[in-house]
Amino acid sequence: MSDDVSTQQQPGFWRRFLALKTLLVTFSMVALLASNVVCLVSADAHDFMHSALLRVLLIGGQPFADRAMSNSPKQKFDQVINEKTADLDARNKRLTDANKLQAKQLEEIHVQKQKLAHQLDANGKQAKATVAAVHTRLDRGMKRSLAALPAEPIPFLGLIVTLALTSLDIYDACQTEVVRRI
Repeated sequence: MSDDVSTQQQPGFWRRFLALKTLLVTFSMVALLASNVVCLVSADAHDFMHSALLRVLLIGGQPFADRAMSNSPKQKFDQVINEKTADLDARNKRLTDANKLQAKQLEEIHVQKQKLAHQLDANGKQAKATVAAVHTRLDRGMKRSLAALPAEPIPFLGLIVTLALTSLDIYDACQTEVVRRI
């Protein structure tokens, strides 16, 4: 009787085992299909599953995990992003340095502009003083020439007056030259 019971239980056990196996395979297929769809639709889900797989592979060590994940599209994408980020950082540093240099040059130009404006103002004042001195001398020279006009036709006195006026004109010209050089 014990043989009959064990043989009767065996086919029921196999049926249950096959039913459980079929259920597990079906569930696995549905879960894999769902995880593929979720990975395609959601970047966060893909990143989560990628990091979970990386953690599992890290059990075998960093070199093993790196070698296993080296052909991963995400790994390649992250590498491209890291390279471009490094390139952008380098360009940003160059632009920042160039900007600092240009700001320094602009400040130097501003200081130069202030110096030139001050010099131009000083030159303007000097030019006005020179013009005023020249006008004064011209006015004085014209008055002397007009005053000497009646004496010039007189024989010896005219010669003395003409020489005196000429020497005063030369003196005024020399004084004008001295003012212009200052």
